[in-house]
Amino acid sequence: MSPLIKLFLRNSGQNVLRSYILTPSQFRNFSRTISALESTQKPPKQENALQRSILEEVFVKEKQKPTTFTGKVAEKASNTFMYTAVAVGVGLIGAFVYVLAGEFFAQDSPQTIFNKWKKTENGTHIRLDGSLEEIDESMSSATSSIKKSGLSTWLREKIDNLMTEKVQKIYLIGNGHFDGSREPGAHQLALFLEISEFFDAQLIFQDPVCSPAELQWLRSKNVEIRHEIDTEIDLSTRIPTILVMIHGEHELFDGILKFNQKIENLIVIGNNYGGVDWELSKFYKEMPRINEFFEKSIITFFPEIYEPHGSAFSSTVIMSPLVE
Repeated sequence: MSPLIKLFLRNSGQNVLRSYILTPSQFRNFSRTISALESTQKPPKQENALQRSILEEVFVKEKQKPTTFTGKVAEKASNTFMYTAVAVGVGLIGAFVYVLAGEFFAQDSPQTIFNKWKKTENGTHIRLDGSLEEIDESMSSATSSIKKSGLSTWLREKIDNLMTEKVQKIYLIGNGHFDGSREPGAHQLALFLEISEFFDAQLIFQDPVCSPAELQWLRSKNVEIRHEIDTEIDLSTRIPTILVMIHGEHELFDGILKFNQKIENLIVIGNNYGGVDWELSKFYKEMPRINEFFEKSIITFFPEIYEPHGSAFSSTVIMSPLVE
């Protein structure tokens, strides 16, 4: 190393050390200067509560724009789904308005349509009565089901075996509605229309809940309609008769039995009064006439399964009183 370089390094090293090492007096002056500069800084602006709440609202609730490719794709998909949902909703509303307008300008006004609705006897729900066309369709379907099941053939054979004379009258009490194939009354009526036709017997129908269209349909089939709602049905005339009360009210059956002190040439098709449910009910002790009639009758159970309608003939029996 040359003498000039050695001299330069020696002198510069001393100067560097001298520049970094302060005397006590210089350090005090330096500290005062720093303190003075810090005290003269502008104090930070204070935020009031309203400003903080606004800032928090912006930073917390404001939706941040996605910056990644995946985020942008997800945002586009979300927007597309939202637009599609709105479009579908608008379409459904439009279709609903169109249907209402169609009903309004159709042959039947909304008031006419509303008038077709009525409450049932017990007032628990509202049903829409079927038209004559719907009744025709319902009864055609029920009649086909009765024939295919073989139930009408089975019942004809049982009646022939139980009655010594040809049936002349069939009372169908409390059958219910039959304007839809879902109605058990449609299958019950279809069965006894078949039976009345086979025996050439007069079919008498009694049920106050039936609609005008149902009554009109019955008249077109030469079915006699009994408008009375009492139980004064004379069964003591020795005319071979079938009384049908499938799922009927116990009070009605009890009233008919009380009105007819002596019954001959009668078959009753109705509820099974020999089961535990009946024996445990309050009616068992209140209606001894039913118990007596059931105990003195030959009991034939209906087939347990009728596939077209599971409840149409459930818990139904044929009661044929023994000749005393």
